[in-house]
Amino acid sequence: SCYDDNPANCSKYGRLYTWDEAMIACPPSWHLPDSLEWRILVSSVGGDWETAGEKLKSSNSWAEEENDNVYGFSALPAGVRIANERYEYAYMGKSTSFWSSTKLITQVLSVTIRGDNDSRLDFGSTYTMVMKSVRCLQD
Repeated sequence: SCYDDNPANCSKYGRLYTWDEAMIACPPSWHLPDSLEWRILVSSVGGDWETAGEKLKSSNSWAEEENDNVYGFSALPAGVRIANERYEYAYMGKSTSFWSSTKLITQVLSVTIRGDNDSRLDFGSTYTMVMKSVRCLQD
C-alpha cells in the first residue's frame, strides 16, 4: 500500500506491508531480517540503541535534516498504517518502522526510527495487520 493510497508516496518512501505481505516481499536470494540481524545492524553502527537511529536515517527528508547516514542505510520517514477500525495512516515525515521476521505468539518484532531530533532505534512488538516498511537482506 502507498501512504494515503497516493502513488507519489510509494515513489518517495516505498510501500507499506502487513507482516504476511512482508514475509513474501523480498526477491529471490533475499529475506526479511530477523531480530538477531537487526541487533547485528545496531552493533555494526556502534552498538548504541540510543544513537543508531540517527546513523541510519537518510541525510534529508527528516525534519532535523542533519543526519549522519554514514552507513548508507538511508531510512526515510515513511510512516505506518495503523490496524485500528479505520486503518489510518500515521507518522509520515516523523518516523519509520521496519518489519522483522521474528514472530512472537500474537505479535511480531519490528524496529522504529523516530524523527524530531530523536536518535534512538526502538525494538518493539506489534500486530501483523499494521502496515510497515520492509528492508530486505541478501542471503
